[in-house]
Amino acid sequence: MKEFIFKNPFIENEEILSKKEDNVDDGGTINPSKQGLNGDCWLLSGINALSYSKTGQNLIKQAIKKNNDGSFDIYLKGIERNYHISEEKIKQLENNPFYSKGDIKILLFEIAIEELRNDLYKNKTDENINIPYYAKYTNRDFFCFKRTSGGFAAQVFYLLSKKPVFFAETADQINLYIGLFKKYCDESAMAIAFYEENDPETFPIKDKNNNKVKIYTNHEYAVKDINYDNITIVNPHDSSIEMTISVFLVLFLKGYLTYCYLGEDFPKI
Repeated sequence: MKEFIFKNPFIENEEILSKKEDNVDDGGTINPSKQGLNGDCWLLSGINALSYSKTGQNLIKQAIKKNNDGSFDIYLKGIERNYHISEEKIKQLENNPFYSKGDIKILLFEIAIEELRNDLYKNKTDENINIPYYAKYTNRDFFCFKRTSGGFAAQVFYLLSKKPVFFAETADQINLYIGLFKKYCDESAMAIAFYEENDPETFPIKDKNNNKVKIYTNHEYAVKDINYDNITIVNPHDSSIEMTISVFLVLFLKGYLTYCYLGEDFPKI
């Protein structure tokens, strides 16, 4: 996902959320967060999407180890690699405008995956050659401020679960994975992106509360719930705000879904 929205409109002229280390011990839930000026919507949406299922919460919890000296170890199961993050590093970056604000667990994953990107960038394709292409994405073809800019929620799903990830663009594919998400919601993670965006003034889209919704292109959202023909999505710009829109808009705006089944055995289709 080549994200071109570097400036988060939700963090202008308002008090941004503070980080709270004490929520690291609360399991794999993710408190509200806001994307910084970095183009890592895919990363935040991937973590948020995982946090909406019980299995995903367990994966987040298993990935984070808090040490007595205030440091953390982040284990990326998909590549069986551990990243150590010092307390000094956390304090250095927690007020950096390019990194997220809110839940410290998001910041920890931002740091760990940025270090992974640096490793992949330096080593090119010499290591981890057997992992899926989307987990090896080093952003070589896209100018960015940080190496966490540009990516896919699919990377997050794989790095934390080591499970295959599926992309859906056609109506048949989208309906298939929406059906799986509905049936196995506690063992599923899903993100959504749109190839087209709307102008709320000339092409108004309203959520279930009759509020006008702006849909961004080249921007990945976490899917929280699907109920009948409505899909609840969360914008990483501010994860405290949920939008419930019609599933048909996914097709109308030429969106695509990213689906990951987190359980032991993939269900028969």
